Amino acid sequence: MDHPPDPPIKDDLKPGLPYVPGAVLKIQQCMPHPPFGFMYRDMTSRVERMFPWKQFDTASRFCLQYPPLQGKPIANPETRTIVIDSQIRCGDGRGAQVVKCHFEDGETPLVAKIYDPLYYLWDMDDITYNADLEFTNEAAAFVTLQDMDKEHTVGYPRVREALKGSIPRYYGSYTWESQLLDGQRRDVRLILMEYFAFPSMRSIITEGRVESIPAQVRMQLLARAFEIYAWLGFYGVNQHDFAPRNIMVDPDKGRVVLLDFSIAKIRGLYNSKWSAPQGKPPPTNPKHPLHLFKGTWALMDGEGWVPKHLYSAQARYDWFLAQWPDLTMFQPPNWFWYNVHEPSLRKAIEREKAEAKKREDEAEMKEKKRPVQKAKRRRKKRNW
Repeated sequence: MDHPPDPPIKDDLKPGLPYVPGAVLKIQQCMPHPPFGFMYRDMTSRVERMFPWKQFDTASRFCLQYPPLQGKPIANPETRTIVIDSQIRCGDGRGAQVVKCHFEDGETPLVAKIYDPLYYLWDMDDITYNADLEFTNEAAAFVTLQDMDKEHTVGYPRVREALKGSIPRYYGSYTWESQLLDGQRRDVRLILMEYFAFPSMRSIITEGRVESIPAQVRMQLLARAFEIYAWLGFYGVNQHDFAPRNIMVDPDKGRVVLLDFSIAKIRGLYNSKWSAPQGKPPPTNPKHPLHLFKGTWALMDGEGWVPKHLYSAQARYDWFLAQWPDLTMFQPPNWFWYNVHEPSLRKAIEREKAEAKKREDEAEMKEKKRPVQKAKRRRKKRNW
């Protein structure tokens, strides 16, 4: 969420946001519940409750009534203490809280993503459902991505090499016990992951620093982000939220990292609705970015990241093919590309050509009229 949230509703049990610099959280390792939601076969009795404020007057009481889903118990769970150094994306009503932190007995900077429903936006949504959904999805994605270092996984070792350094390192899932103003306690889930000192595309754009990066470098970084997304999908993790805020970039080193798997779709999990086609061999290559992104800049249009001379449909089409000319390195296009996306792109190209021709004709006509108009003005002046 990039815009400021609405003012929270008054809650007599709700403390101020606890995720502030200097805060110390004692956390315990936990096994996340399997992911759920419309992309998965339901393995829970979890029901999304719309308009929860009709039954519960405050978010605190709602969170107490519906604690986080429990995963399988761990025999000897690890207990650690983290210290929050700074806020990355925090605020009441902003959803998951993201902070920079470190272990009390270490110095390595980490990122904690804290799925505390009490600080989600309390309006018409089921905040506990959303927090559980995001936590279980993101944890499952990180666990799945950890496995790509193992032999006999999809595309090994090509996937491992293609995604090397392009996703955050995962340090585990934890829970911590938060306390309400009346002393009642409740569990809150969090994930620890690698910290990156370089910015997101979104922050570069909003801070007006886009032009400080050469256009060629910007497009190389965007191309790398497209590749990461394509290889993730080939491996079986559809990140599902390709946006400037989730793309970290280091222009000096050419490094790109894709973040946020809270709404990811994962293939191959026992309860996943996304599985390899029955009776067909699995794909041997990722999808071509042209086909995957339908020849668009994927929410980058108008952001200033893409140079204006690449805005047209023809320029986009030419760029994608020039960037990845060897089509044999990718999956063949599917039915949707041939019957929906490519015709749409072709129509856009033809429409742009027609509009350009119309502008040329109008300019030519205007140029032809100019001498006649000048002659008329001269005659009119003489008559005066």
